[in-house]
Amino acid sequence: MTETSSGDDAKAALAGRAATVSQAAQGLRRESGERHLPKQRTAVGDERGAAPRWPVPADDTTPVVFISAVGADGASWQPVIDRLTCGAPAISYDRPGIGSCPPRTGPNPAIPYSVFADELLALLKAKGIDGPTVLVGHSVGSLIARVYAGRYPDRVAGVVHVDGSIPRLHLLVAGEPFFDGDGPGATELDTIAGEVEVLRAAVPRAPAVVVSREPGRHPELPHPTDELWTVYQEQLAAEWGAPHIIADGSDHQVPRDRPDVIAAAVDAVVIAARNDAAVRLRQW
Repeated sequence: MTETSSGDDAKAALAGRAATVSQAAQGLRRESGERHLPKQRTAVGDERGAAPRWPVPADDTTPVVFISAVGADGASWQPVIDRLTCGAPAISYDRPGIGSCPPRTGPNPAIPYSVFADELLALLKAKGIDGPTVLVGHSVGSLIARVYAGRYPDRVAGVVHVDGSIPRLHLLVAGEPFFDGDGPGATELDTIAGEVEVLRAAVPRAPAVVVSREPGRHPELPHPTDELWTVYQEQLAAEWGAPHIIADGSDHQVPRDRPDVIAAAVDAVVIAARNDAAVRLRQW
C-alpha cells in the first residue's frame, strides 16, 4: 500500500474536482446548444418577441422589486435605483435577520427558496400591491425570483437576473450549511429542497434580461468552477429567452461595480412590459 501526504491528497482531490467541473460545464454547453442568445457587451434587442402573458398597461406604475444576495440588505441596491430612468417605483427590503429586519423566531430550521418567495408575496400584499411587479434578483435573489415566478406567474411583469446563483448554491464545499446572514439570527438555507423548487419552477412569458459578472473576476472561484458559473448564466438566458449581458469590470458584486448596466436592463424590461414588446437595450 502506498501512502500519500495530506497535501498530495488535497491536490488529487482538487484536480479531480476541477476535471468534474470542467466536464459539467462542457455538458451544459452541449445541452444549451444554439438556443441561447449571443452574449452582449453593448446593448441590442433580443429576438424573442414574445408578449407577456399578462400585459401591463402603458400608463402603469408597476413596481420594481429588488431581491438581494445572501446576507445583503436592501441598501445594496441604492446605486441601481439612483440610475433608473423608467419612472417605476422601487422596492428594496431586508429579509429576516438582515439589516433592520429582526430574525425569525425559533425554532429556525433550514428553509427552501419558496419560503422567501411567500414572504415576499406577503410583504407586497401588506403594501397594497396586488398586481404584477418586475423582479430584480442578485445571486440567491435570482433563485428566489425564479421560484416566486413559478408560484405566482400572474404577479410577474418581468425579471432581471443579476449573476444568479446556480440552483444548488454550493460551488466549492458541498454539504456545509449555507446561511442568509452572519449573525445568530441568520437563516439556514435548505439548498437541496431549494434546487428542486428552482428546477421545477415554470418560466412565465414575461420579458427578462440576464446580467452576469465578467468571467474570471470572482475572487474565490478557480478557473473550472468559474467556467461552470458562466455556463449557468448562458443556460439561464436560454431558458428565459433573454439577452445575456456581461458587466465588464465587475466581480460578483455587480450592483456595486456596474449599477449602470443593471439599471439599463431594468429600464428595458419595464418598458417592454409596458409596451407588450420585446426587450430593447440601450447603449451605455
